[in-house]
Amino acid sequence: MQPEHVVILVLSAVAVVAAVMAIAHFRSNLANAKREWLSLSTLLTGYSMPHLAKVLECLAVEDLPGAFAECKYLLRQFSDPKQAAIVLDNVLVGELPAALSDATRVTAVAKAITAWIAANPALATAVGLAAATPK
Repeated sequence: MQPEHVVILVLSAVAVVAAVMAIAHFRSNLANAKREWLSLSTLLTGYSMPHLAKVLECLAVEDLPGAFAECKYLLRQFSDPKQAAIVLDNVLVGELPAALSDATRVTAVAKAITAWIAANPALATAVGLAAATPK
């Protein structure tokens, strides 16, 4: 075998090994990102955000049409103020008990509720909140 051929074979082998290592590194990073997406998806479901969670689940399994469909659904929901309020109310209703049970958050949440009651006494009375707050 001629020396030029040996050099070409060695350089080709080095190039192939480098390419395989680069691909393996990329795939490893992608796998880590997918694990994080699934972990975040679980957290979002716990925070009453199932459609955002579904987007991440679809991305993790490389279901781009499914992710786009969920994004379109969310866009429709948030484009309509009434539907957006319902979606956000679900988040609030799901999160409020946790916020009121957390000593580090309860003061800020109670302050916001009390401020809303003070600013909207008629509405607060209509929904029964005024009677529930001390004077």
